[in-house]
Amino acid sequence: MQMKIEQDDPRLTAYVLGELSPKEAKQFDHAIAGDPALKLAVQEIERTQSDLLKMLGSETDTLLPKHRSAIMRAAREASGSDKIVSINPQRKSFSIWTWPLSAAAVVAATMVAINLIAPPNSGNSGGNVGNGTDNGLGEDYVAVDNGGQSQNKIGLPLVTGNKSLTQITRSIRDAGNLPSRQDVRIEEMLNAFPLDAKGSVALFQGNTLGVEVVKCPWSPSGSLVFVKIRGAKDKSSKLTVEFQSNESSIISSRLLGFELEQNDRQRKDMPQQLSAGQETMVALLVESKSADLGKLVWSVNGETAPAIDLVSNYEKEASSDSRFASLICGFGLWLREEKPAIIDDALILALAREVAAESLVADRYDFLELVDQAVKAKSN
Repeated sequence: MQMKIEQDDPRLTAYVLGELSPKEAKQFDHAIAGDPALKLAVQEIERTQSDLLKMLGSETDTLLPKHRSAIMRAAREASGSDKIVSINPQRKSFSIWTWPLSAAAVVAATMVAINLIAPPNSGNSGGNVGNGTDNGLGEDYVAVDNGGQSQNKIGLPLVTGNKSLTQITRSIRDAGNLPSRQDVRIEEMLNAFPLDAKGSVALFQGNTLGVEVVKCPWSPSGSLVFVKIRGAKDKSSKLTVEFQSNESSIISSRLLGFELEQNDRQRKDMPQQLSAGQETMVALLVESKSADLGKLVWSVNGETAPAIDLVSNYEKEASSDSRFASLICGFGLWLREEKPAIIDDALILALAREVAAESLVADRYDFLELVDQAVKAKSN
């Protein structure tokens, strides 16, 4: 049975300050993750704590006690002991590869890296969120469809590129500057990593759709819907995949990526053929007044496959892939300066801290370093 916590519970302050026992802290983690009002209350306490630290001249450490405690707990649980092993990675260039590191070592190293991130110098904290109708996106993020559809019906692309992250990395690491807006393509950033959507999987004629719905970190009424489209292993197939929202409760829905000025061309040129074994990851941001977001409707070679219902369930713990994908989406919007009062330095650092408290393979650890460097480049 889940712990019941009120917004004025004094233990929330103890939670933020890292003063709860590991057992209580975990209970609070689960309760807060499933309650947007509690999450906002915690963000308000964190913002107050951060302001106090600034007033006292302690701006160099962006980790609040709760965050440090969470990372230390994760490291101890991963290693099975109280010893934290430090490592000093020397990789300078970006590369996509999957060398698994020991959980304790990588968490310790990431804690050091995140500790070195420069504090935000502008914007509001991540707790300053918009109202229920604010989806946190700029006007140039629109539904991409197969022609003449409203935002309540969004056709999903079967194929995307994956080069944007390389361009972003070159700008930040080689030139020391943030990339240009047009170089930041969220759909390509997602597909630069081997990610899965692990909520549910549907199979039809050898093709699969993996779906996972998680809470949007920057919107109280928003859900991020991650969809992994995977072609049959032995043959190419003609697919159509469409998101159909629940019109009675929908506020807005957007496919992250694909800019407005390119929408007409993309609508005409969107491939419908999926090669054997080809994989694509896409992300939707859906604002809704209820847990029923809608459904995915898809077909293979002209035959209709069973639809997949999309329901938000924040009681269920998000997978490590979806948490990392959420960081990618938030970082992409931050680089594009979309809604800077909401998606600001503090929010991106908070998302990075959450990912840091996990076992990481090398490409994800490298991405955390890139986030670190991007925040520093912005502050310079």
